[in-house]
Amino acid sequence: MAQSTIKSINPKYDESGDQRTWSAQGKKFYDLVVIFADGTSGDCSSLKPGGNYKEGDMVLYTATDNSKCTNGKKIRIEKKVDSDGGGKSYNDPLTVNKIALSICQTIAVKHYLLAKVNPSTKEEINTLAEWYNNWVISNISSTNPSYRDTISRRYYALQLAVECLQFPTLGIAKKDQVVEMAETFLIPINNIDNDSGSTI
Repeated sequence: MAQSTIKSINPKYDESGDQRTWSAQGKKFYDLVVIFADGTSGDCSSLKPGGNYKEGDMVLYTATDNSKCTNGKKIRIEKKVDSDGGGKSYNDPLTVNKIALSICQTIAVKHYLLAKVNPSTKEEINTLAEWYNNWVISNISSTNPSYRDTISRRYYALQLAVECLQFPTLGIAKKDQVVEMAETFLIPINNIDNDSGSTI
């Protein structure tokens, strides 16, 4: 069983342009095509024409091989997942942003330590953290189903990049150079998305 965010879920149409349906045990089922943020896609069925889930929902699902389905996968969505157990979405932007800023504060402290520079005031650490955080959350809408995945990739890359201050041969000393290194770390990760057809 896998867990991912629904990137899109739409009716599957037959050659006449009608939504595909079928019946079993006296019930009518509607076919849909679902795409997840992790790159998996295929067909799923529901008793409702639009399904029980929507874009942005974090769910548990299973995917089995079926040559008659889109991309050869039959998808069964088991249930929606709430990260905090209290009804907030796993992809809740406020929660994601708080985590990102907290991690950027850690990264800012690490930057000063490894650069062997003493901040003049406590506020300087937060200023650097906020600068890093602005990069982490830039150029992506908080309504994007892949928001949490994208943000976490960026701050993980930033954590690796700031560690590179220890390597004099790389010539990394300033915050802009740390971000440039983080972007370098992201290239092979984003290439995996491109190969799988997912875009983040």
